Amino acid sequence: MADFNLLPSDLAPKTSFIKLSSKLKKIAVVGYIIFLVLVVTLFSIVFIMSKQVQEQNEKEETLLTSIKALKETEQRLILTQDRLSHARSVLDKENATNELFALKKYAQDLPDNVSLNESAVSVDGFSARLSLGSSDDLTNLLSKMYSSQIFSEIVMTSFSYSSESNYGLSFRLRI
Repeated sequence: MADFNLLPSDLAPKTSFIKLSSKLKKIAVVGYIIFLVLVVTLFSIVFIMSKQVQEQNEKEETLLTSIKALKETEQRLILTQDRLSHARSVLDKENATNELFALKKYAQDLPDNVSLNESAVSVDGFSARLSLGSSDDLTNLLSKMYSSQIFSEIVMTSFSYSSESNYGLSFRLRI
């Protein structure tokens, strides 16, 4: 069909305005397309960046957990190293093995009502803390210690008495 223009020809826009109008429409469409492309690109970049941030946070969590585990392992290693050095210092002493055997023999030869509560081996000898039921047990223990000839030096470091736990003694002993 043919286009009919019912407007008077003197009211029709000039051809330069029609060309300008069509160019402006094309520019507006191109600008709108560019705007949409930029918005989609911007949202894509934001989405990708948020994923990367999330991955970095997960890596950071993993690293922090690893660091914590390594710190705990380091503490255990330091404690083990300290214990080993202490054990070496005790075992490096000439009499250390003899003192260990003497402590074992001493613990086995205790009277019935005497209990060995604590013992510790050190470079100077070893120490023992004992509980006794009665004064007779105290007498028997002391006479047995002096007559056994196991120890070259016996030093009583503490003596206590209470009605509930009876007698308590601490000794430092050397072979």
